[in-house]
Amino acid sequence: MRSTNHACVIGLVLALAAGCGDNVRLGLVLETRVAKHTVAAGERVGARCALLDTLGEPALDDAGKPLTASTELRDRLEANTKSFRERMSAAGFEIKPGVHPIVPIMFSRFAPDDAPLAQRFARALLDEGIYVKGFFFPVVPKGLSRIRVQLSAAHRPEHIDRAVAAFTKIGKQLGVLA
Repeated sequence: MRSTNHACVIGLVLALAAGCGDNVRLGLVLETRVAKHTVAAGERVGARCALLDTLGEPALDDAGKPLTASTELRDRLEANTKSFRERMSAAGFEIKPGVHPIVPIMFSRFAPDDAPLAQRFARALLDEGIYVKGFFFPVVPKGLSRIRVQLSAAHRPEHIDRAVAAFTKIGKQLGVLA
């Protein structure tokens, strides 16, 4: 193990050492340069602060410009998420609050039969061409079963329309919606 007492390995991510005080912390480094030494992937180093470095080079488009120069994809993802959440709530589905594109459709009001219902619902949606994941005990606590929908910037408005229509159809068939 190399001693790097005066170095601080920095990266945006998961901190392996909480609170970089005066104490030496041990951390796992992917690959970086620390105090004039190249640290290999997986090598443990002692340092005042150690973080797992997962920052890579920025993604570039065909012209060599950073993809972050445009917010088009992020804006589209945000619009898709907002549309889906609003429309599913208006249809009568219980959705955990948030603005993130992973949308949990909750089945907790149907406990103790929430897990089998979430499983049947997800299977019926697959028959409609909509792939979602059902989560139930032991992945989530009993009584908090859900279907997780992951939206993407690649989804177009017609995809959102189709998903909401399928959810509504299956929701009525299975008694989730009136």
